[in-house]
Amino acid sequence: MTSYIICGGAGFLMLVAAGVAIILRLAKVTLRKQVLAISGRFPQALSTSAQGALVTYWALRRIAAVDRSPYGRTGSVYSLVASRGHLTIVRGREAKVLADFTAEQVADVRVDTTSVLLADYTTLFFGIRAGDRTFELPVRVNGPMATSLRTASTEWAKARGDAIVKTVRGESVGT
Repeated sequence: MTSYIICGGAGFLMLVAAGVAIILRLAKVTLRKQVLAISGRFPQALSTSAQGALVTYWALRRIAAVDRSPYGRTGSVYSLVASRGHLTIVRGREAKVLADFTAEQVADVRVDTTSVLLADYTTLFFGIRAGDRTFELPVRVNGPMATSLRTASTEWAKARGDAIVKTVRGESVGT
């Protein structure tokens, strides 16, 4: 009897592992297609992949309520695209624009972490001006590769956040 339980438990774990592997593979394929679409649509932009989070969705909803702009859901994987004068959030194989903030709306950026259960994620917190208020927009960044699904290191995220803000403001970004 116990051997059936052990075998059944091991089989279940193998099925779960296979399911997780398939989901990650699909996310990676989608992210590759998203990166290609971004490079075609925003050729001179600085692109950074990010992981979806409820805190990002809630922040976008708060900003939208003041800004009166319809912002879409980020999904599980999306990208930040920084170009001269704009910070854009895009998702999907066609790089659908979910949110677009002008340089005047992007106040600043800081790096910290957000947590879910036992996992910590390196997060860029962008100060976004809407109306007469400034909202924090948390973005869980992946890095440093464009198709990375792993959370970024704090050092890399700080440098990337500074580069994003400089790009949006039209300042030169050092190599």
